[in-house]
Amino acid sequence: MKSRIVASGVVALAIASVAVPAALSGSASAKAPSTPPKITACAPIPATIGKSVTIKGTGLAKAKSVTVGGTKVTKINHDSAKGKAIKFTVAKGTSTKPAGVTVKVTTANGTSSAKCTFKAAP
Repeated sequence: MKSRIVASGVVALAIASVAVPAALSGSASAKAPSTPPKITACAPIPATIGKSVTIKGTGLAKAKSVTVGGTKVTKINHDSAKGKAIKFTVAKGTSTKPAGVTVKVTTANGTSSAKCTFKAAP
């Protein structure tokens, strides 16, 4: 009676000294889907002109541009590597309309906007 050895294909190929193509070896990786930005909150409410404001949300990592009432923010601080918050200083001259001012965040994956309220510095 003959005995049989059962082995997986890769092991059997390795034992037989057969080259395994790179496509069959190593680990597979898939690129994570792109997340468009989404603003969920502005803090504090209202933010004070000349002070720091935090924009919270998702997909905010690597924001290319932030505008407040159409005025581009010159320095963006990414508060989280996970893209959940960014900070910037509210520019002098920003509107203090009670209905709020449109804040837009643009990333490589899209643009999101929300109304945030601002008050004059004391």
